Amino acid sequence: MKQLFTTLGHMVCVLTCIFMLSSLSVHAQYKWNRLTAPTSRNGMHAIAISKDGQYVVAAGMYKSIIESRDSGVTFQDISLGNVGDLWSVAFFSAQGTVAVGDDGEVYRRETFNGEWTMQIIASGATLNSVEYVGANTLLIGAATGDVFRS
Repeated sequence: MKQLFTTLGHMVCVLTCIFMLSSLSVHAQYKWNRLTAPTSRNGMHAIAISKDGQYVVAAGMYKSIIESRDSGVTFQDISLGNVGDLWSVAFFSAQGTVAVGDDGEVYRRETFNGEWTMQIIASGATLNSVEYVGANTLLIGAATGDVFRS
């Protein structure tokens, strides 16, 4: 009987240690560091991260974009205008990104720090979300209920 209690005591000790270590790693995920965005920008609505985690793009109010090539440690400011908002952003390749927003506008760039080009796919419509499907295919959801496929 004494041996059973000793074995149970060891098991409880081991389980307690495992629980404590796992809870420490869970709590570490909730430690957040505030990153200061450029002062001319506010209202980030969406953020996308490349598959390798190196590139980050955030999009928001006044067609503002901030980009990072160091996993979000530092950002550079890019303005695509000052009227309207960008609501969603997605990567379609290692560095290629698409952002969508007000007035049916789709903004696209091929490489980090590359030139953003604009195309109107649904004049006047708000494009709420964009997702990369694969094989050079993107889906865009609009406030009108429409879904667009590239």
